[in-house]
Amino acid sequence: MSKIWYEIKQNVFASESKNKPGSYKGIIKIIKYFESLQIKNLILENPLLNYSDPNLSFIKDNEVKHGTIGDLKELLTILRTKKIKPLVKIDLQRIKEISNYLDNYNNYLEMKSRAIQRKENWVDFLNNMQKDEKEYQTESFFIKTQTIDFESSWSANETIKKFKKIVNFFYNAGFRGIIIHNFEYLYSRERDKILNDKTTNQLKAIYSNIKTEMKDFTVVWESEILNWNYLNLKKLNHEEFFDYLIDTSFASLNKNYKYGYPIYHEINYKKFAAYFGAALSSEKNIVALQSPWVSRIASLWGNENSFFNESVRSLLILNLINNRDKKIYFGQEIGMLNMKEEFVNKINDFELNEIKHKLLNNGIELDEFFNSFNKFYTENLNYEMIWNKDQTKNPNLKNLEKINVKSQWEDENSNLNFFKKLVSLNENKSYQDLIQNSQYSFSIKSKNIFLVNILIKTPFFKLRIISNLEHSFQNVKLKKTSRILVSSYTRKKYHEIPKKLEPFETLVLIEKINNSEADFVNTIYNTVLK
Repeated sequence: MSKIWYEIKQNVFASESKNKPGSYKGIIKIIKYFESLQIKNLILENPLLNYSDPNLSFIKDNEVKHGTIGDLKELLTILRTKKIKPLVKIDLQRIKEISNYLDNYNNYLEMKSRAIQRKENWVDFLNNMQKDEKEYQTESFFIKTQTIDFESSWSANETIKKFKKIVNFFYNAGFRGIIIHNFEYLYSRERDKILNDKTTNQLKAIYSNIKTEMKDFTVVWESEILNWNYLNLKKLNHEEFFDYLIDTSFASLNKNYKYGYPIYHEINYKKFAAYFGAALSSEKNIVALQSPWVSRIASLWGNENSFFNESVRSLLILNLINNRDKKIYFGQEIGMLNMKEEFVNKINDFELNEIKHKLLNNGIELDEFFNSFNKFYTENLNYEMIWNKDQTKNPNLKNLEKINVKSQWEDENSNLNFFKKLVSLNENKSYQDLIQNSQYSFSIKSKNIFLVNILIKTPFFKLRIISNLEHSFQNVKLKKTSRILVSSYTRKKYHEIPKKLEPFETLVLIEKINNSEADFVNTIYNTVLK
């Protein structure tokens, strides 16, 4: 049965109390939220990032704000008790740095141990920190490894050795899986050299080493490569390399680099259909429309104003109605948006101004630059999860009255409750049994119109998803004998199969129904979707 994967950034996801940043204890308080969404896999950010600086004050400040590794272990234990598998995401290109962060953490524990032996309290410890910190930095692996000689001499064996050490730390903390981002760039960022023999041999060794010692530890590769021909994954036997694969490239279909900077452009819809088909081609692929690196998908592909709810629901249907595992980035279920454009446009950063002038000198107009910057500003993905409308005083967030968990939880017609219905459908065993061996075909009306037509053929019936992601009406040809199972227009009454789709109207229809399938559809509708 396919599962829902949910990705968070724990430092902004849930706070222990009002006006405090996100923390492990805050997440513990809202575990029931994951259960209500039937989340089976929870992806957390690398906790060692809180130890990226060997400075003791920096580390202590992070632990006060976000929690200790002990707090993390408590959270992970509770998640496993609730049958939610916790996974950690790391950037494989930063494996050397992460190794240093782990050493920073271990050295920090040693310093705390020294303080305890001297019977110091934390105030005394911080007051007397100067002497210890000087010794700490002299001994620190972090300081000693930042040399050209070290960088150039890092070997494949060293990578395996350090990686095993890191994975053992995560496993002992309570994680039961790892998301490996940037795996294809282990040795080179040049497109014609990525995933070469040297890289694949190393990745194979990494996977083998993990599975030899931790058979229950899930290994997931994550890629944002647009052209999967570069990866040529078909030549790889996934059983020797990974358990699952996440493609986060969909949101990057709107991104085109000019002079080294991402510029927004309209999506190539034919290419979207091809990539979506590729994502559903293997049971080991995890479908993810929202990229944690690009933009809020509701802002990128949806309509923030007139058809906000309809566009959010359309994107949820595309993400969730299939027989593969699915990944949701936090806030996607309530339609969290990019921040206000006027705020982003006022950012005065030296490097940004340099880029702006460079693009202007090469013919990129200011409007195009600002539109691109608004779309791809990374902080759009890093602001806090919105639990209620009064939680934040951030003036740059949009529509807080409706885009928050509490308001949507109480509204049976909300995007959140729509998401929960789709997840319930996904969890329905009868539904899963029928679509698990289905075949998919994709079509797009034209390269200029975002009208997606997905046909899912099961041994018993056809399931069609027709999605109009345009701001205008679109003509469609649908079988009159079809039965509408789901619509992004939740309040709309359908007396007949429509000949036109309204803006951001998405339908899930059952075709070729006989009496037994009709009974199944009625059961699903009345028990799950109604």
